[in-house]
Amino acid sequence: MTRGPRSTRRGLLLAGATLATAGCSAVAPARDPVPAPTDWTQTGGNPAGDYYTTAGGAPTDEPQVRWEVDSGTTVPTQEPVVYDGTVYPGRRTDVRIDTATGDRDRRGVRFVTTPAVAVTDSYRNATLVGLRDTIIRETISGGEQVGSFVATNTARIAGGETRRRWRYPAPGGGMATRDRADPVPPVVAGDRAVLGGEFLRQTTTGQTVFGGVVVADAGSGRVAWRHARRTDDGRPVSVSRPSVRDGRVYLGTVRGAVVGLRLGDGAVVWERSVTDEGTTSLQVVASDGVVCVVGRETVVGLDPDDGTELWRTTPPAPVELTDRQATTVGDGQAVLPLESGSASGTQSLVALGTDAGERLWRADVPQVAGTPAVAGGVVYYSESDAVAARDLDDGRLRWRTTPGSGSAFGTPAIDETGLYVAGTDGIYALQEGA
Repeated sequence: MTRGPRSTRRGLLLAGATLATAGCSAVAPARDPVPAPTDWTQTGGNPAGDYYTTAGGAPTDEPQVRWEVDSGTTVPTQEPVVYDGTVYPGRRTDVRIDTATGDRDRRGVRFVTTPAVAVTDSYRNATLVGLRDTIIRETISGGEQVGSFVATNTARIAGGETRRRWRYPAPGGGMATRDRADPVPPVVAGDRAVLGGEFLRQTTTGQTVFGGVVVADAGSGRVAWRHARRTDDGRPVSVSRPSVRDGRVYLGTVRGAVVGLRLGDGAVVWERSVTDEGTTSLQVVASDGVVCVVGRETVVGLDPDDGTELWRTTPPAPVELTDRQATTVGDGQAVLPLESGSASGTQSLVALGTDAGERLWRADVPQVAGTPAVAGGVVYYSESDAVAARDLDDGRLRWRTTPGSGSAFGTPAIDETGLYVAGTDGIYALQEGA
């Protein structure tokens, strides 16, 4: 049975504002609601980036397609954002979609990354923060692809325009973010925007590059602090997506180190060398009582307070570490995609306990696309030509479905209204079947 349109929090707030001001000559628009824990407001669903939610809208048994919408892009690896009744499909598209009806319009800005939603005191409506399309900047050595983090309004009011609120770095500034093949997406934690990646700085002596993180006010873009990572000889050190939890920012680097910073002022709380793997940035996910650090051949649990090593394990096969595949942590488990060990290309999902790093189950699956998501004791993930769900306790397959024409699919996003996933043909909304 197809669900009818639901009442969003924004709609209820607007209705309340109208009633409260009946008889007045003007009605002040209500503020957009602060994102709920069950919203999927950024890459990984939340500031920690753990791909875990308590939302109950994803189908647990027999899925049913509620709607299919052309998202304006054929990038299946985009991860949607879902906030207060609206789906923002993510990378390389300027479409926004109503969760209940599938009606779509345009928001006016195409981001290179999945955007993050911020609600601050600076504006009545929400702000979207993302990395803007890159440009070519001429340099002495030839040219460089660079871009900027940009914040806009969501333009969710009928007839509203999308307007830029801030940009980092500011136009004419001496710094620019350097676009990689898969740039680090922004993180929003409360009123802070946490921007990770590689940055270019023009100085009087030339151009320098540093890897690290820049933290700014999410409403104004005013920089609060920066943390740069360099080698002893001054070369930049790349970082992965920052994980933010309980007032701390955790970074994994390509040099095998993990650092814990205070979100308020950027002070280094602790730093640990975890591994000598040095080809891909370590993935770091902060969870309840543990910081999970994932390298290609090593998985480590650290104490979030002081970085003490709690446990260390070697996965049964190398972990598939890419900017489009990350670690899922929730309900005491870390779910990892493993590299293919056969000519057929079959991969595996493995679940480790976050208390001691013990292996709980392993399931062979076709090629894993994107990052799995966990909700309600179920692991949801995309294969090369299907979307599937497995039991979190034992890895048992619950369902597998091929919406649309069976094109490639990406990382799912989940809220109380359903599961949303991108394919090369568009965005699909899945709900529990009749």
